[in-house]
Amino acid sequence: AVQRMSVAGQEPHAITFNGLGLGLGLTVVRELVEAHGGSVLASSRGAGLGSKFVVTLPIAADAHPQA
Repeated sequence: AVQRMSVAGQEPHAITFNGLGLGLGLTVVRELVEAHGGSVLASSRGAGLGSKFVVTLPIAADAHPQA
C-alpha cells in the first residue's frame, strides 16, 4: 500500500512512500555523523513498534568561550 504524505507548501501527491526506499538514508547519516566525530545508535522493540535513533556529536572546543 502506498502512503501519501504532505509537506508544508507541497501538494499531497508530491511525496509518496511505499516502504521500499533505496535504503541509503541511514548510511548517509552515519557517514556524515562519523565524519564529524560522532556516532549513530539505533534501537527497536520489534517489527511495527517504531524505531529510536540517537545521533551524538562532539561539542566544538570554542562552542563555550570563557568570558
